[in-house]
Amino acid sequence: MAKPVSENGVSFSMNPKHLLFAAITLAFLSCQSENKSRETKSAATATTASGKMKAIVEKAIELDSIPSGSGLVKTGENFYLISDDSPYFFRLDSKFNLLEKNAIPHYQKSQDYRIQKAIKPDYESAATGEMNGQEYLLAFGSGSKSPERDSLLLINLNDLKSPQTYSLKPLYDLIKQQANLPSAELNMEGSAIIGEELYLFNRGQNVLVQTNWPKTLLFLTQKAAEPEIKTYRVRLPQINGIAPGFSGACRLGNDNKILFTASVENTKNWIEDGEILGSFIGILDVEKLAEDPLENVALLTNKNGEPVIEKVESVEFLQLENNGNLKALCLTDDDQGGSKVLEVTLRQST
Repeated sequence: MAKPVSENGVSFSMNPKHLLFAAITLAFLSCQSENKSRETKSAATATTASGKMKAIVEKAIELDSIPSGSGLVKTGENFYLISDDSPYFFRLDSKFNLLEKNAIPHYQKSQDYRIQKAIKPDYESAATGEMNGQEYLLAFGSGSKSPERDSLLLINLNDLKSPQTYSLKPLYDLIKQQANLPSAELNMEGSAIIGEELYLFNRGQNVLVQTNWPKTLLFLTQKAAEPEIKTYRVRLPQINGIAPGFSGACRLGNDNKILFTASVENTKNWIEDGEILGSFIGILDVEKLAEDPLENVALLTNKNGEPVIEKVESVEFLQLENNGNLKALCLTDDDQGGSKVLEVTLRQST
């Protein structure tokens, strides 16, 4: 069930290389949007989860020398992978072979394979969007610890050697205030961009945040006008009485829909790791956020119908097959530094 929030904003500085984009964008974007409220009712049950769609893991691929995978996106023939505790981000080929790794800001001289938990940036999600004719990768820190985990990593995919970071703390403070979300419940785990709309998925209380991403980026980097922000709460099926939390998201092809994942973890809060009980994958219709956006949801299983006990951190859509099945990839993290890519088939059950 979703509850309403109103817009607000934050402020930051921007590298001069983006000033042209900022000027062009500011010329046609409106300065400020009026407050709005929305409410969403998503009545998902265990029966719904298993009765309308099947999510079957066809293959698991171990990733070599890439720890703690948290965000995976595909553009062209390449995959880009974000980790929550690596000092690097990674470019992979279509077979998931490592092509290159590049240091994230503030860790350029690090020799560590994994950054210590106390100081890691905790980038938990990734999405791509176009700015001024250039494609960018955006990675969002979880916000679960400040200031270490509340930065935005911005990467021009034509200039992988020059990533930039900006603080997200004021934006996250705004989201907490408007969604009535305690600091202990803040944990941004998924992101997706559809057109100019950015959707952020918070694990705690399954809060979905919607905003215009060019306006938000200008607000973060140029002290531009406040973007309109709306939040919704989405109810998902449980496992053993434990509710899942959002863990990943991506756009579903060219549709106005989002493919999302949510994992069930037996933990006392959204920061400490716990026993993994399973993961869900589902579809949200963003045109129905104020009504009932949950179109489908299914427990991730193997070919025998048994739950796959993996902590899914990210999802990426691949293709729609002629038979109506969807192909997707899920990225997992075992909390020990290991990462896998799961090849998943989504099909309607009869």
